[in-house]
Amino acid sequence: LSSWAFDLYKSGRYEVESTREPLSFGVLEDPQDLSRFDVLILCEPNADLKPLEREAIISFVKAGGGVFLIADHFGSDRDGDGIDSTGVFNKLESHTGIHFQGKGEFHFWLKGGHHTANFCTEGCLMLQGPFGMVERVYLNSFGTIRLLKALNSSAKGHIWLEGAKPLDTDILLATASLGRGRVAALSDSSPADDGTTPVPGKQLYNGWLANGVQNNWLILNTTEFLAVNGLKSGR
Repeated sequence: LSSWAFDLYKSGRYEVESTREPLSFGVLEDPQDLSRFDVLILCEPNADLKPLEREAIISFVKAGGGVFLIADHFGSDRDGDGIDSTGVFNKLESHTGIHFQGKGEFHFWLKGGHHTANFCTEGCLMLQGPFGMVERVYLNSFGTIRLLKALNSSAKGHIWLEGAKPLDTDILLATASLGRGRVAALSDSSPADDGTTPVPGKQLYNGWLANGVQNNWLILNTTEFLAVNGLKSGR
């Protein structure tokens, strides 16, 4: 995530912090309480959120915050604790109306690389934001999203698999409104991966600056989309 954070910082409009501490909202003695921020980014968490953390996230969004959920395909349980990012995020779907496809569900794991320019045609601020115009994106070994509009009628897709119909399935990027805030969901973490890792000998793919696509601009524009109604003045 280093390139993502640095590019936000470099824009001059963002201050960026990371945390490994439990998430809270409305706990004034917590220096990283979500009420102090505009956007929360959760990029492929493998440890489950505690119930109080899920409550904090929902309260944060309802109060005007933005949350960016970046998952990977079902089965990407990196730490072997029985849950991956799809399972973590699907515990929020009763509020978001955004479901990451799980085991046995259609297109829960698409192996290999995939280019798409199958975008929404209007109201697509994530594709035309201040960081640049997005014309094509690339994903690698990923899942898809299905909308549950009975749970949140505002949930909608913005990017689909190449060749898919722009319906409530086969979605790669989705958003939803909740209270005064917004949620965005991306079904693959590889676009956010800049190829760096602290693990010796491990090789990662640089999806952030992949040739011929604008993965970085998509993610940065989506962050801006989420921050525009933030709790703080400025970013």
